Amino acid sequence: MFRLIFTCLILIFYCECKILNPVILVPGDGGSEFVAKLNKTTAPHFWCFRHTDFFSLWLNLDQLAPFIIDCFTDNMKLLYDREKHVTRNPPGVETKIPGWGDTRTVEWLDPSQCSLPYYFSSIVNAMVKWGYKRKVSVRGAPYDFRKAPNEYADFYQNLRNLVEETYALNNNTKVVLLGHSMGNPTTLYFLNHQPPSWKDKFIQSFISLAGVWGGSVKPLRLFASGKTYFFVKGIKYVRVD
Repeated sequence: MFRLIFTCLILIFYCECKILNPVILVPGDGGSEFVAKLNKTTAPHFWCFRHTDFFSLWLNLDQLAPFIIDCFTDNMKLLYDREKHVTRNPPGVETKIPGWGDTRTVEWLDPSQCSLPYYFSSIVNAMVKWGYKRKVSVRGAPYDFRKAPNEYADFYQNLRNLVEETYALNNNTKVVLLGHSMGNPTTLYFLNHQPPSWKDKFIQSFISLAGVWGGSVKPLRLFASGKTYFFVKGIKYVRVD
């Protein structure tokens, strides 16, 4: 009887004191919200705004409507510098990636949260039930997914700082990096450029969800025939890859 009680007490103590390693979510292509501010001199059509305060650009389902989508494309595109091998926004377009360190902008791509384009929401909700806390032990690292890793110097420095901050917020507990789709090569590039001593101290593991380690053929389809995000039974639905 004593052994049984002792074993139960050990199990209860273990369950109560188990360590939850904090998690940082790194989204894939299309998995970060964008806001934009316009101060343009030209636009594709007369109905396209040229001067605005910051507004939701991605994902804003209104921006994907027929005719309006030309305005969206003109604001969302990047211009490539062939000599410097870097990209920039079109003249008069300023973009920001909101929600750094939070999970809100990677849980839902539509800020209103009234439509179907949810992303990490189900995963984060499940983690909260396990004992995780948003902005403390489960966090988000949204970024400008239009760009290549060689343009991510600021993002990678911010991610390094976020890992260290999250480590400290959780009683010096090692951090798990969880990437999805194109977020996995982005995360691997980051890890490959960190010293082993730093990774040994701050990183518990790297979890890859649907990592595109063999590349992605969808861009070929996009360039060949265009990519249509779906309209299902009259409900606008955007799938994030």
